[in-house]
Amino acid sequence: MDHIEKEFDFGGYHCVITFTEIGYMCGYIQLHEDDCFYNKHFQDINDSRVLTIPLSYTGRTFPKNDDNFWIGFTCDNRGDKPDIDRVIEIFGERPLVLTLLNMKKIPALPKDGTIRTVEYVEQRIRRLVLEIKDENRRQNT
Repeated sequence: MDHIEKEFDFGGYHCVITFTEIGYMCGYIQLHEDDCFYNKHFQDINDSRVLTIPLSYTGRTFPKNDDNFWIGFTCDNRGDKPDIDRVIEIFGERPLVLTLLNMKKIPALPKDGTIRTVEYVEQRIRRLVLEIKDENRRQNT
């Protein structure tokens, strides 16, 4: 299970930032049943090109295994680098990322790039919340 870094509320939405066992931050927003993206697949949302930050998750199991519907994104894109030191600090010496590297399931970790911070993910989440609210207004007028 991912490590929860921060939970906060913004603009009427509950938001969660997690850190994964493979070394990347993720951001999640809990949607309301009347939101225009509620119960939609992330790829359908991305294809609509309404949001400026591509989603990589929609569902009910992350960041918490609950009955809420969440949308989320990961910071594992081109130019992003995993924070292996933090992985070892949180998950110990045998984290998933190192196991996968040893098993040759993933070829290599990026040596260059930016390790994304909680602050960076929070800014992206806040921007997404504003975009969701704008799209809800557009669809309800």
